[in-house]
Amino acid sequence: MAAVMKTSGLAGLLTGAVALGVAELTAAVTGPNGAPVIAVGETAINLTPVPVKEFAIAHFGTHDKAALVAGILMLLAAFAALIGVLAVRRLAYGLAALGVFAAVGVAAAVSQGGGRNVVPTLVGTAVAAATLVLMV
Repeated sequence: MAAVMKTSGLAGLLTGAVALGVAELTAAVTGPNGAPVIAVGETAINLTPVPVKEFAIAHFGTHDKAALVAGILMLLAAFAALIGVLAVRRLAYGLAALGVFAAVGVAAAVSQGGGRNVVPTLVGTAVAAATLVLMV
């Protein structure tokens, strides 16, 4: 059972890496306003209470945004591993969780306005879904 959990978690991590990698490559072609990690980061900054922002700036200084991106990537990695575990149990569960992954990216891009592009998130998710199906 432990080997299945490790393998399924790895499949999820690879799926998440494919999603983000393809999305970032697509954003490089369509314009940086579509980069999903940046959109999620900016949304997180906008939704964060002022005292928390001040705490982050006080403790991370000029590296506060790098710390935010690192935190986002760690959460995405954990969620991606969960996607793999769910997909091994039932592929539909994994694909539904991947849909949530995409919905967060699209919602973040749309909430930022200013011509944010959702295409990179959608392309990354589509390729990741195909990857997940092939791996599972």
